[in-house]
Order: sequence, then C-alpha cells, then structure tokens
Amino acid sequence: MVDAALHHLQAGLTDGTPPPVQPRITFDSDPLEIARDDDGIALGGIRLPQVEVPLGHNSALQQSPDVFARLVGFHERFTDDRVRELYGSRAEYLTRYEAAARAAEAAGVILPRDVEPLLAEGAAAYPSSPVGPARR
Repeated sequence: MVDAALHHLQAGLTDGTPPPVQPRITFDSDPLEIARDDDGIALGGIRLPQVEVPLGHNSALQQSPDVFARLVGFHERFTDDRVRELYGSRAEYLTRYEAAARAAEAAGVILPRDVEPLLAEGAAAYPSSPVGPARR
C-alpha cells in the first residue's frame, strides 16, 4: 500500500496525474463512531483483501496498558465455525480473496507486483484444520 501511494505521488509530481480517490470510512451515531459489521470490522475505507475477506478481526485499539500494545494492536482469529459460515470452503475463500486483491489493484491501492504475494499470503492464512461441512 505504501508503494502504491508513493507511485501515485511520483506520478502526480512528474506529470500531474492525480492519485485515485479512495472511499472514506463510514461513520455513524452521535458522537461519531466508526460503523462496523457484525465482526467488528470497519465499514468503508480502503478494502485490502485481508479486510474484505477476513479470517479474523484486527484492531489498532490498545488492549492493555503495556506501552508496546500501543504499537502492535491485536488480532483475534475467527473460529473455524465462523470461517465456515462466511466462506463455506477454502476454494470459495480463495476465489473471494483473489477478487478482493484484483479490486484493490484496480482501485490503485496496491501495485500489480503486489497481487501474487497477497494471494500467497491469503492461501497460507486459511486455517490448517479442515474447514468443510459441519460434522455431526
């Protein structure tokens, strides 16, 4: 994402090409708070595949008073049942993940060279335990 931003900055400086406009994060309520889906993931904004096709919830909100907690945030992985509910199968997850990566590329959020490494990351991130139809 940083490389794409620098790419667009360079294009703007050299030939005046404006950077692509990205969607804003959605806010609701009074006082304003970030609108979130049922899994606590922010709505709107830049949608990298890890956000668009999540396997867990990421947050930058500090979870403990430790000074390092301010720097790293946290990740809470979804249960296998939740992954199954969202995607049904590894193949469906990977199909949706690739579509999200291609959409991010088309939006100018990532560069073409970033797509294949993102796809490999998505494939490696899928739960190693068998996620298929619920067993009885």
